[in-house]
Formats: sequence, C-alpha cells, structure tokens
Amino acid sequence: MKLTRLAPGEWWLEGLRVHPEFQGRGFASHMQDYILDVWQRLGGGIIRLATGSSRKAVHRLCERTGFQKIGEITAFAAETITPATEMRGSFTSLHQGEARAALDMARDLQAGLMDLGWQWASPSIEKLAEAIFQGQTWWWRPGAGERRALLAAHIDDDDEAGVSLVVSLLACPPVDLVDCLHDFRVLAGSLGQTRVGWYAPLGVGLEPALLETGFRREWEDALFLFEKEERT
Repeated sequence: MKLTRLAPGEWWLEGLRVHPEFQGRGFASHMQDYILDVWQRLGGGIIRLATGSSRKAVHRLCERTGFQKIGEITAFAAETITPATEMRGSFTSLHQGEARAALDMARDLQAGLMDLGWQWASPSIEKLAEAIFQGQTWWWRPGAGERRALLAAHIDDDDEAGVSLVVSLLACPPVDLVDCLHDFRVLAGSLGQTRVGWYAPLGVGLEPALLETGFRREWEDALFLFEKEERT
C-alpha cells in the first residue's frame, strides 16, 4: 500500500494488495486504518483513490473509512489521423506564464480532475506549469483573443496496444467537443503517435461525442474514484 503526497493537502492512495492466501482476514482493513492515521498525522486534507467497479470488498472498505464515491471513469481509445497541413494549426502550445489562464479555463468549464498517470488530482497552477514545461498542453483553435478549449495530454508507455497520447485534462465547451476530439486525433498523428486515449468520466455526457469521433470503449468495467476530506 502506498500513500503519495501530490500537493499540499492533497494525497493519493494506491497499491493495496493482499496475497490471496491471506485475504478475508482483515489485513486490508488494518492497512487502510494505519495509512489513514498516518495521513491525518501528516496534516490531512483531501485523499483519493481509484479501484475497479467489481471490487466490492474495497467499496465496502472505502465506505467504512469515510470515503465518498465521486465518479466513474473508463478507457476510450482511437487510432490517430494522418494530419493534413491545414490541420496542424488547430492546436497551439502554451508558453510559460499561461498556467493561470489555463487553470481559469479548467475551472470555468468544470474540467474535473487531472490525470497524472494512474493518479487523479485537482488541476493547479503548479501541475499545469509542469505540463507546460513538458510540452504537454495546448490551446485549441485560439484566435481573435479567444481560446476555445484547453488540452493537456501525456504519453502512456504502458498501453498494451502501443504507445498512446492520453488526455490528462480537457476543458472544452460541449458544443465543440466533437470537433476538438477529432483534432486531438490529428494532433497525435502529427506528433508521431498511433493511438490516442482518454480515461474519461462516465455519466457526464461525453460518450456520444467520443463514439461519434471514432473512439471506442476499451473496458467493460470502470474505475470508481473515491475521496475523503479531513482538515486538522
């Protein structure tokens, strides 16, 4: 079991594993209680975790220890599109100093949590500044003083089907989502990738746009996101 500090007052809990021969004896509960005590002594705040939708015992453990389910996510993927020259201008890289503007857009469009690579956290200036530094953030179709959407994406080297460019954060008006997702496939193609992916939230109206733009659902199940908040 692993406790990770992602930011001041923001934590991620992962890796709870009990050997099959020792399951059902209370070890998971003991470990969870212990690590939550450590978290509280280190200052508390917000702690989150993700677990499979079929892991009922973990769901019960989360409920017992005061976590609330805050959402469900599942994997969608598509092949990239070979870019035409005129499409390359759809995305423009952010430059240092634009992290605040990016965070404001994410908040205005209620973009949700940011995928840090099997860890999900609240968007922040620091996280977005790091993504900008890594060359992983773009404005979509900027022009006339307006930016219509914000995209952050990272390389997933663990994708079983090959290396993918995966959405970390997408802040986009719903009316533009189909066009933006199509252009994301083109962007990834221009960067030499063969696949794009998104561990997208369910139940918020994204699936029709994903399917319309050639994405397919990769998992039958989902990941449940849980959160607990305690200030000391």
